[in-house]
Amino acid sequence: LLGQPEQRHQPRMRHEIVAGLSHMWRQPLLRATALASTALWFGFSIVGTIISLFALKELGFEAGPLAMIFAVGGVSSLLGSVLAGRVTRALGVGPAMIAGLLVAGLLLMPLTAAQGHGAFAAVCLLVQQLGDGAVTVFMINEVSLRQTIVAPGLMGRVNSSAEFLRSIARLAGVLVAGLEGEIIGLRATLGLGGVVVTLGAIFLACTSLRSLTTLPASATPVLNG
Repeated sequence: LLGQPEQRHQPRMRHEIVAGLSHMWRQPLLRATALASTALWFGFSIVGTIISLFALKELGFEAGPLAMIFAVGGVSSLLGSVLAGRVTRALGVGPAMIAGLLVAGLLLMPLTAAQGHGAFAAVCLLVQQLGDGAVTVFMINEVSLRQTIVAPGLMGRVNSSAEFLRSIARLAGVLVAGLEGEIIGLRATLGLGGVVVTLGAIFLACTSLRSLTTLPASATPVLNG
């Protein structure tokens, strides 16, 4: 008897996720942003899984200084949330999302060339101060777009599906990082993470989102592209 509520809850949750994924796939803007977001979290998970190991094992960092460098990232995320509105007004919703992903992906690339403590620390600080802020711009616009074009009755399902995709992307990133770190090395695997995020931006630039300058007024916008 105690297990029955959980058993009823699990099929319902699966139904909600499937329904949300189906709606996201049928809506072009939701589909585009969901795929780009999946690339973002997949790439970031690859980098996040091995970057500490890379710094400690290959560059000889100590744990304390490395933790201090990583702790700076929260400041840039806050700055990105403050500047997101200005960036979006200047570029437009779609271009701001594309630019956010592109900046984040490209900034990850120099990590593969970092040699020594000083260079790695400088690149990490650059990635965090600019890259994390750029990702925040993408995420804020992604949520705003979803809230605009999804009917209130479907919002819970779509949000659950988006979180499901993020979780799958992160898990896949961890698995790929472990595999590729052994096969192609930690440095090359860091580059792979940056390439994935950059490809997400390029994909987004090839969709109708590139021409979306303001949030659509309708729950079913129609764009050519």
